[in-house]
Amino acid sequence: MDVLIVEDDQEQLDGIESILLEKYDHMNCIKATNYQQAAQLMRANKIQLFLLDISLGDDESEQDGIALGTQIRSMQRYAKTPILYLTAYSMDAPRAIHATNCYDFLVKPYKKEDLLYTIDKLIHNRFLDVTPIELRDVNGIYFRVLPEKILYIEAAGKNLTIYEESNVINTSGIRLKEFHPKPSKLYCKQRLCKLLRSDQCASLSGKSQYLDPRRT
Repeated sequence: MDVLIVEDDQEQLDGIESILLEKYDHMNCIKATNYQQAAQLMRANKIQLFLLDISLGDDESEQDGIALGTQIRSMQRYAKTPILYLTAYSMDAPRAIHATNCYDFLVKPYKKEDLLYTIDKLIHNRFLDVTPIELRDVNGIYFRVLPEKILYIEAAGKNLTIYEESNVINTSGIRLKEFHPKPSKLYCKQRLCKLLRSDQCASLSGKSQYLDPRRT
């Protein structure tokens, strides 16, 4: 797995690499100290995880990690690749989340355990090897969900209610026919306004019936 680490402090850059390689022997750490290096490396490689320092250099005219994150998101192949920001300024986090829809952020100085825990969550939730579906709820907050974790989707016009195994998301501005979870074989259509995961489907008296996943 290729991980691009962008950090302008060489000592911190090497330290992050050491922490990752100590635990994850399957990782290939690709390192950059500035925006230009990172931009070249992300084009030359297929990155599966970005670790980005927000402040890249002392010169305010230099492009920072959020600008780099925006550039990353502009590339189709990285539209949903997880970005984890590392920053010494917690006030930068809302701007980073809004601009690039990052997975998470850590505020320096963070503990080694915090970094590993955050990456473990990514691996455990399979965001590093499965493309999640990106959704925006009625409050404008973005969510990423894995297709196989969606139990049931109910539609009312351009409003969807999506039931995960441990969460319910209400969206607006999207119709059920525009929503195509992949792989599609995971789902079966239940009437015109319901989509149900295949292992939750049932047929009673020859008719498709809706099973409430919260009751199964």
